[in-house]
Parts: sequence; structure tokens; C-alpha cells
Amino acid sequence: MRHVWTDEHEKYIRNNIKGKTKKEMTEMFNKEFGTDVTTDKMKGFCSRKRIRSGVDCKFKKGVPSWNKGKSFPSRGRSAETQFKKGQKPDNTFPLGTIKITTDGYKFIKIKKRGSKNECWKQYTHYLWEQKHGPVPKGYCLIHLNQNRSDCSEENIALVSRKELVRINKLNLTSTDRDLTKAGINFVKLLHKQKEVKDKINAAKWHGISTIQIQHTRQDTYRDTAWITTARC
Repeated sequence: MRHVWTDEHEKYIRNNIKGKTKKEMTEMFNKEFGTDVTTDKMKGFCSRKRIRSGVDCKFKKGVPSWNKGKSFPSRGRSAETQFKKGQKPDNTFPLGTIKITTDGYKFIKIKKRGSKNECWKQYTHYLWEQKHGPVPKGYCLIHLNQNRSDCSEENIALVSRKELVRINKLNLTSTDRDLTKAGINFVKLLHKQKEVKDKINAAKWHGISTIQIQHTRQDTYRDTAWITTARC
């Protein structure tokens, strides 16, 4: 039942709450006015009206909690489902376990304890690191046939993240490994062309001979012809 607070109630609480807990104040209030206000209602009213008792109810350092050293027996069938000492949960995977995520990536468990990222490593990266070492900064591994579960060595390629952006932008990936390889080489050549063009522009400012520039252009055009033939 909703309680209607009056000015008289507020005045009584303000005059008597100092040094008392909300529970004690609630008992005094109900005895004085013959009401059945709960402790929660008293807390809410005092909070809205900014009435403070001055009592610090926080745990003090060194004070034991009320349930220290007490045991609480299991009730009902709860004991049947409790973990026993030394028991491992059913979802505990041994080292070397390989699992596949919902988006098709394989992960292998490499560590027993730690965070998820510490215990599990993408299987593609794991196999690569066993043979080639860590993936260089700024580079990533891609699956040539777009099958994320196919982690065979011939299906993995190392590309820079800049190259990957251009590969995706030009839609140069395919379910055919050879076509994807050709697309990667094509993007590498585009980056090489830009690099050569930047060198030529820089050379003009530094007075390098025209013959050296022509040799650089001829090498680039020869590579372009080879890549174009591979794509066809």
C-alpha cells in the first residue's frame, strides 16, 4: 500500500535520525505513527529529501563479514550439479584442439591458462609461424581460394595490408588459387609502378640522366606485360 508522506513525518525523521540506521529509524517511525513503512521506503524517502543519519554503514578494514567461517548446506538437487574437487568442465579442451568458428576460421589451443586470445591462435597463423616465424607488422595472411578452413601451405599467401585493400577494392580474389595469385601480382606491380613513378619525379629534381630513367621505365613495362598475360 502506498504511503503518503507528510511534513510532520519529515520533521520527525529529521529530528530523530542522527546516529540511527534506516532499519532503526523505520521501527521508531512505525511505532510513533502506527504505520507499516518498510525499510526500503524509508531509504527512498531519506534519499529524495537528502536526509542523512551520519552513520557509516560501510565495512571497516579488519571487520569480518557476517558469513565468515559458516557453511551453507546444499538444498534440493543442487548438490547433484555442483563441481567436485578436481573435476573439469565438459568444455575444457586439451592443448592442440582445433575448432572452427561460425565464420569458418580455424583456431588451435596453444595454452592452458590465460585470456581467450592467449589460449587460442588462428590456425593459419600458427602453421605459418612454425615455418616462417611471426607475420611481419603491416602484413596479413589470406586464403587464396577464399576457403577459410583450408589452411594448407599452398593456399596461404602473405600480403601487405595496403595490397589487401587494393585487392579487395578491385575484386581480384577468386575461388581459383592461380587467379588470386595473379591478382596479387597485379597489385604488387601497380604499387611498383607508383614507386618507380615517384623515383622518376624525384630524379628530375636531382638531375639524374634521362637514360637511367628510360631503363627504369623499360623494366616496369616488361613486368606489366608479363602480369597482363598471366591474368588473361
